[in-house]
Amino acid sequence: MDPSAFSLKRPQLTLVLFAMAAVLGLSALRSIPLGEDPQFPISTFAVVAVYPGAQPIDIEQLVVDPLEKRFNEMDDLKS
Repeated sequence: MDPSAFSLKRPQLTLVLFAMAAVLGLSALRSIPLGEDPQFPISTFAVVAVYPGAQPIDIEQLVVDPLEKRFNEMDDLKS
């Protein structure tokens, strides 16, 4: 017999089986140890340098280049 025809002829049985599968899935989800789903902290920071009235070349030479030089000196910084 076709599974779809069987489930349409017996809707109560289909609903009970679906409810049992949902309860089993939720129970399994709650019992999974936290070590199986670790969190990975990702540190991201945005640096904004504002220099009102300055030209882009001045900002690059006076602000951005010194900041990049200092950031590159950090040990744990990748990019």
